[in-house]
Amino acid sequence: MTRTQENRQLQTMNARSVIRFEFRDAKGRQIGAQVATWNAVMEAREHGRSTLAPGPAFGLNVMQTRSGIPYGASQPDQWFATLAERDAAIAAYLDGARKRCAKRDDLTATA
Repeated sequence: MTRTQENRQLQTMNARSVIRFEFRDAKGRQIGAQVATWNAVMEAREHGRSTLAPGPAFGLNVMQTRSGIPYGASQPDQWFATLAERDAAIAAYLDGARKRCAKRDDLTATA
């Protein structure tokens, strides 16, 4: 798939996965996250601005879910120069989200 977004030319390969945490809310919905990733090739542009250099780039979007369905406000896309940086950001988000769930009184642990 090729599309133009802002001042970048993207060639994307999309992947989406839903991670379910060990917590449920008062309505019985399982708390989790949806992780969408894609790879892109950025092209140099004469006009416009970009925080990424031309070449490979790695995109990420994470949303919270309830029973596997996106829930709450949309989150902005994030871009990384390396796959390792993106993988580290995913791991940090999921670790932080699980810790936030564990602290909440209104969620029930499901083992």
